[in-house]
Amino acid sequence: MDTAMDVVRRAAEGEIDHDELVRILKTWHYEPQYKTTGLADDWESVPNSFDAVEFAYISNLLTDEDYAAIVEAAPTAESSANGRMRGSSPVLQASPITFGRRGSTR
Repeated sequence: MDTAMDVVRRAAEGEIDHDELVRILKTWHYEPQYKTTGLADDWESVPNSFDAVEFAYISNLLTDEDYAAIVEAAPTAESSANGRMRGSSPVLQASPITFGRRGSTR
């Protein structure tokens, strides 16, 4: 596994199970996310950054609880995502009804 996104892809393909995915992502050392302030921000991705966790979350590989636990446990959570990770992800703060994620469990 070279990047955090590789881990997420392996989980999506069924090569690693959900518990292993969460365990790995909790201890991964993430690189900073680099975002510009232009129109293409949503298209930018750094494969070894917390972008991989966000991708896993929106792809339903992680529950709300998994995401929160990874944010809390991630070794570089304070420095990744330009300081926006710890408890401030717009996805994490959104109403579960908005995203249809009510009672999401794995």
